Amino acid sequence: MRPIFPSSSRSRDGGELSATVSQAAAEAEESASAVAVQPPDSVVHLQQAIRVAPVVFAEDSRQITQYYRAGRVVLVDLSASAPGVAVRIVDFCSGLTIGSAGVLFPVAGTVLLLTPP
Repeated sequence: MRPIFPSSSRSRDGGELSATVSQAAAEAEESASAVAVQPPDSVVHLQQAIRVAPVVFAEDSRQITQYYRAGRVVLVDLSASAPGVAVRIVDFCSGLTIGSAGVLFPVAGTVLLLTPP
């Protein structure tokens, strides 16, 4: 499997967060590949995206879920997240999109785009 994020992407703090997020995304993609469900259509219906910059996992994962279940496109910016929180958020977003037949797009080294079905 190829990683979701390019390995050459580096954040302002020397790339540690980007490398951690890349590794978590690759592991999530690898574990999800056996149960991945093809979305009904490959067209992404973009609307105004909601930007979430998670800092605390419990609060911010709930906020991501609320917007996603309401049918909103969610842009998750992990650049301000601690590496441990970023890994948990990537895993959470992966499970959220797989469980609902949504799509998870890597936009940049530390940015994810979640589109509901």
